Formats: sequence, structure tokens, C-alpha cells
Amino acid sequence: MDRYELNMIFTTRHLSDLEKRLADINNEENIYSLTSSDTPNLLINGNPVWETETPFNEVIQEYEKLEISDDSIYVIVGLELGYMLHFFYDNCPGKIVLYEPSLENIKYTFKRVVLMNELKDSRIHLATTMDELNNVFEKIMDTRHKIYLSANKYYQNKYINDIKTIHEKISSYQLPPYQKGESLKLNIGPGCWVYKNWRTMDCYRSADFEIDLRNFEKFDIEDNCIEKAFSSHCFEHITDDDIQKVFNELYRTMKKGGIFRFSCPDAEKAINAYKNNDVQWFNWVKQAPIHEMLLNVFVSYEKFAGGPKASKEELDNKLNTLSLDNFLNWCVSLKDTTRPCIAHTNGIYFEKMERMLKKAGFTNIIKSEFMKSKDEELRDSHFDKYPEISLYVECEK
Repeated sequence: MDRYELNMIFTTRHLSDLEKRLADINNEENIYSLTSSDTPNLLINGNPVWETETPFNEVIQEYEKLEISDDSIYVIVGLELGYMLHFFYDNCPGKIVLYEPSLENIKYTFKRVVLMNELKDSRIHLATTMDELNNVFEKIMDTRHKIYLSANKYYQNKYINDIKTIHEKISSYQLPPYQKGESLKLNIGPGCWVYKNWRTMDCYRSADFEIDLRNFEKFDIEDNCIEKAFSSHCFEHITDDDIQKVFNELYRTMKKGGIFRFSCPDAEKAINAYKNNDVQWFNWVKQAPIHEMLLNVFVSYEKFAGGPKASKEELDNKLNTLSLDNFLNWCVSLKDTTRPCIAHTNGIYFEKMERMLKKAGFTNIIKSEFMKSKDEELRDSHFDKYPEISLYVECEK
């Protein structure tokens, strides 16, 4: 295989149609050429992309402007001969996004430089249009990264409008530090998640508000600040007492008229699936006999480790003789508290959540449906997940 064919093996991992688009390009040799130095410089219509005869020195100057960390994202504008991509690949541990809208530049470089290692690395993402770049950003912005944009002077001038748009896009992902008393939108327990103008609360250092919902006194947020709050599949990981504390604190910190929406695995859906012997419904828990999978919806251990066990006869007896609350409490009582991790530790259903929300002071409490929020923003695909198994609840202060 020649250089171009080697590069193309992994290019389709990034953009499935790029090979076809590049095949239609046949004028790259009229636009691009190389200097004859030991480290050749790329010439575009006779103009050098790098200002000196030592491109790597200029790449290092760009590199030295960066803060290097695993959770940073490095956006490179302009492929040239791949010098910057190659150097960042070797020296930057975070994700790298290459934006090059010139298909001619890509084809010319792929014919002359083997970038196979870079292109096959899952940290590297390639975009040739702003739409493709937006898709990459949506895919990889899964925590509060520091994002850096690098382009040499030639590309800064050549792609001046695109770079301005990229800067605006990057800014939309990077909220300034929270100022006490400011209005905010809050996602509770989202793990690694980011969305424009939303802040996060979780036990991870990357969260805006780092808090363990299993062991807290109050939110570090002033009264009447939160205009919207959301949570997806978080509350099944904490006890009823802790859920009530979260609801109480949310009510205190939310603005009058603020909306709160959340989802959890629906205990009633789980029980109905069990009664109907719908094994497929439980495909998201560790596979086991269906009565054990029902139990593991409400109490489970570390990922894919399952949960406590009980006989089918005992479970059926409890299910048929106890109230729903008492049945769920019995399930949770079986957990082994010596395990290194307790994942699920609660059973959630609407009437139970309604009681607790009312106790906190919330009103207009409704059992909602997937992506059917009263709030337009909360109907966005960044919010509701897992429609087959979830309960959706919405209320207001």
C-alpha cells in the first residue's frame, strides 16, 4: 500500500464519506507543493504555511501556550503536512480535534505523509466542515474540559471566520466560575455531562458543585437561585432520607416558578415486566433468573456484579402480601453493606415521589412522559434517556 491508501484505512473511522469526497479531488497538485529542505514546508499557491525553515520550532511555540492534562481538548486548525497533529499526538494526553476544510490539503498531505497512527487513535477526531466539527464537539464534550485552539499565523488568516466561530463554540462550553447568588440551571448527579449554560452537581471533581448526596447537610447555593433543575437516573442510588434532603434543598434554592424534572427506573414498570415474564425489559441489568433481575433493579452492587439474591418463592410471597413501599424496603434490606460499592439502593414510583415532593413544598407535580416536558429546553435530547424503563416526574416551586 502507498501512503494515501494507508491513511485512508483509518480515515473512514472519522468520516464515512471522506474517501468518496477525496476521490473527486484532482487539482491538489496545482495548489500545493513542497520546499526542498530537510523538513519540507508546505506551499499553498507558492505561499509557505510556516514562517521559518524549521516548522517544528513553531509547533513547539504553540504547544508551550497550552496547559497539558488528560481532560483537556486541543483543537488544531489546519492540517499542513501534519507537523502539529503529529507533535500534539505524541505530547498531549487529552483529546485532539483536527479541523481542515480544504480537501485538497488533506489529499495532498495524505499522499506524502503517513498519519496512520494518529488517525487510528480514538483520541483524534477529524472534521472538514463546521457541521462535522459541531458533531465532534457534541460527542466529546462530556466533562468540563479546558479547551485550547491552536493555529499558526497562516491558518489564522486563511480561516479567520471559521476560527471566530470555533472560539464562540468553545466559549459556549466553558462557563465562568459560579458566583454566589447568580441565577443557574442545575443537573444533579449527571456524571460526565455538559450542556450550554448548565451547571452540574455530583461527587466528581469536575462538577461545579462537588457533593456526595449520600452524606451532605445543604447545597452551597443561596436561596431562590435555581431557575431549572434536572436529574436523570440518580435518585435510585440514594436512600429515601437523602432524596428528601435533596428535594428540601432544591425547594429552598429554586426560584419561584422554577421547574424541576427528573427520571429514575420505574419500580411499577419493573414489577409489571416481572409479572408478565418480560425478560427483555431487564436487559440493562446483569442477566440472571427474572426474579433476581427484578430484585437487582432496586438494589445492586458494583457494575455488572448483580445484587443480593432471594428465592423466587420468597420474592413472590413478599410481592403478593406486602404494600409496594414495604416490598421495596424489603428488597433494599437484603443488600450487603460490606460490599465495596452499593449502586442501586431504592425503588422509585410516582406516588412515592409525589408525597416527598409535596413534603418539600413543590406543586403542580405530574407524571410526565419521555421528552414531554412542559419546558422547551428540557425536551432537548440532552436530557431524557431510557424511555422503556423510566419514570419521568415534573414539578414547580
